[in-house]
Amino acid sequence: MDGHLSGCNWSARLIADVALGVLAAAVCVAAVKAQDKALRQLVDAGQQLQAEGRYVEAESLLQSALNQAKASSEPLAIARTMNYLGVVKHTRGDYSAAEALYRSATETCERNPAPLDLAAVLLNQARLAGAEGKFDQAEALCKKTLDIYRARLGPDHSNVADTLDVLGWIEMRLGHYQDAESTYLQSVAIRRKTERPEELAASGTLNDLGFLQYSLGRYAQAEETYRRALTIRQNVLGSGHPDVADTMVRLADLYRATHFWIRPC
Repeated sequence: MDGHLSGCNWSARLIADVALGVLAAAVCVAAVKAQDKALRQLVDAGQQLQAEGRYVEAESLLQSALNQAKASSEPLAIARTMNYLGVVKHTRGDYSAAEALYRSATETCERNPAPLDLAAVLLNQARLAGAEGKFDQAEALCKKTLDIYRARLGPDHSNVADTLDVLGWIEMRLGHYQDAESTYLQSVAIRRKTERPEELAASGTLNDLGFLQYSLGRYAQAEETYRRALTIRQNVLGSGHPDVADTMVRLADLYRATHFWIRPC
């Protein structure tokens, strides 16, 4: 009888221990989820401030997000937040800080295989290298990014188009105009397949393609391309937006160079 009771007590203790273990695990999972949510909210708020041009505030929030990510010891959360902060540093002209963040993020993504996260960082590194005039390095980074996105997402993904836009800009700076035109046209073709014609991203591609056509002396093509970009930007952003003004200035330069009167936009 005593042995039977002892066995029952042991079983009860075992069940209780298992229940406590499950409860502790659930509490831990809930805590991690809460931490992840808080980090995501910080990052989202920082990126929103960046989109509004409030870079100092954006940098402060994203630095707080990075500190929180480091406290969590989750490598990819750290790498992603470094990447976001690097963009703000780059925008503010702090190239050395941006480069250090991108380099650390790249190393982390390579140690903890995350190809798409790595590609996102490499593309930002390419943008930074281009801004610093390191066009050969930027071109190599873009091509590496393209290989990853095409392999992981397919040839017609919007990320591929975004990367082609950066590559086209770099090829143009290198004087590889025919390559740049081919690259931009690939991006335009992808966006026609995957996005609505009025998508804002397409206007950036068209704006750059128009500039390339203008540089090559293809003025009629450039005018048509600029006007397509202008129509999208006016419809999406409104006539008072700086990006609309940018395209209108480019059209004005085109008309001035070709001795046309500026036509109504």
